[in-house]
Amino acid sequence: CGGDDVSITACFMNKIGSGNWDSFPNLNEHRERFAMASIGKYVTVVGGFKASAEVEVYTEGQWRDGPHLQDLQGLIHHEAVGFGESNVIVIGGFHDHAPSDRTFFLDLEKNEVTEG
Repeated sequence: CGGDDVSITACFMNKIGSGNWDSFPNLNEHRERFAMASIGKYVTVVGGFKASAEVEVYTEGQWRDGPHLQDLQGLIHHEAVGFGESNVIVIGGFHDHAPSDRTFFLDLEKNEVTEG
């Protein structure tokens, strides 16, 4: 998913051990240089260029907008790591052309974000 300089990019998934790449629903919005994490029943994309939603979450066969936090919009070169049953931690990156040392916790069940 994602890519460079296009409006829509096809998404694919690989089932471990199958050796095949199968189609997967596209993100609701094209974005570039985002972070992606998988945890439990969720796949989450965070930040990146060209998207108005800061977070998108894939669950139950479709993408939805995730927790809203304006400070995540445009965040690039960061990491997202899943933990617990439904949480993602977002660490570092660049925002507004400057390095960021901020950390955010996303609760995908409650659709909430907190800074930590």
